[in-house]
Amino acid sequence: MAAITPGLEPFLFQRGRVGCLLVHGFMGTPWEMLELGQYLADRQVTALGIRLEGHATRVQDLARTDWHDWWQSARAGLSEIWGLCDQVFVAGQSMGGDLALHLAAHYPVDAVAALGAPIRLQNPLIRLVRPAKYLVPYVNSTEDIHNAVAKARQPSYRQIPLRSLESLTDLLRHLEDDLGEVRVPALLIQSRLDRLVPPSNALYIFDRISSADKRLVWLERGGHVVTVDYDKSIVFDEIYHFIAQHAGL
Repeated sequence: MAAITPGLEPFLFQRGRVGCLLVHGFMGTPWEMLELGQYLADRQVTALGIRLEGHATRVQDLARTDWHDWWQSARAGLSEIWGLCDQVFVAGQSMGGDLALHLAAHYPVDAVAALGAPIRLQNPLIRLVRPAKYLVPYVNSTEDIHNAVAKARQPSYRQIPLRSLESLTDLLRHLEDDLGEVRVPALLIQSRLDRLVPPSNALYIFDRISSADKRLVWLERGGHVVTVDYDKSIVFDEIYHFIAQHAGL
């Protein structure tokens, strides 16, 4: 596997005994969680931003991975932050939100936040992924960041391996069966203008998790990558106050 691209490395801001594991999305990198991590660290929350296997190197590396590899990366990150903190929260962007929910369904985290997490993708092309991957291994990716400065800086891969996209759909089906196992406090954040993940996904997840304490926050500006787009300040503030509320900060 190629070396991690400079500037896209995992990060750790070690502060207090309250920590948050930050998980980037499919095709993303720790970069998309870095500013959130710095925001939390400035408020004395330990922030660990992990790199999912196959990401932040070369797209060919991603093509050799599947959701079990990404899940293992998330589990390893959870183990690492548990070694540093007494209270652990998990927050993820897009597929990172799916992995965060999956962690919350299977491990005793204190609470979970999912940002623009997909569960049922409605694009009819998804049905063609399984046969098409043998003929067309890669397709061009599309960005959904409305802030032009952030979009220009976005360092994710420019092509999507169809084999990896197929595995993402497998993860979503697996998570859908486990949503009812999520019982910890949950925060869902969704942009109404998201062009990659239909906003109905957030409602679907909200209705099916078993958390007695759950909240859905709608964003009115920006696209899919909410941690770097126009309403990122709302995202950061909501996540910090969610952590502070449940950690007694």
